[in-house]
Amino acid sequence: MPRSREAALSVLEGCTLGVGGNALRLGPPRSHPLLPHGTLYSYFVAAESDDEAAFMRHVDAELQALGVGCHKVCGKRQERGSAPAQLGFSLMLHELSAADSLAVQRAGLGPHRGLGCGIFVPHKSAAAVGS
Repeated sequence: MPRSREAALSVLEGCTLGVGGNALRLGPPRSHPLLPHGTLYSYFVAAESDDEAAFMRHVDAELQALGVGCHKVCGKRQERGSAPAQLGFSLMLHELSAADSLAVQRAGLGPHRGLGCGIFVPHKSAAAVGS
């Protein structure tokens, strides 16, 4: 969320939300500025289907729309939630320029970004994963 909305968010501290039949109590907001990193990772990017090739085509199209060039490493297929489960994959992006890194962190990738899917965080290196 943009820093300009931080004050509006702070009024929600201590509120309890019902999420999927569970109670979620909100703690104090913590600010983390976006910093450019050459390698980013998302634990779960939502997908339209369990087809990895189709998922990567969608990722390529979204990155192209953002004007972002990088190398990609697709991770394991995953399911989240129940009936119907949300399908997705983990995804690493590496060899990002500073501007491209910030663009991906601001926008995220895939459907359901508003629900926290497709959010990218800095990762130390892609070297341990392979290309």
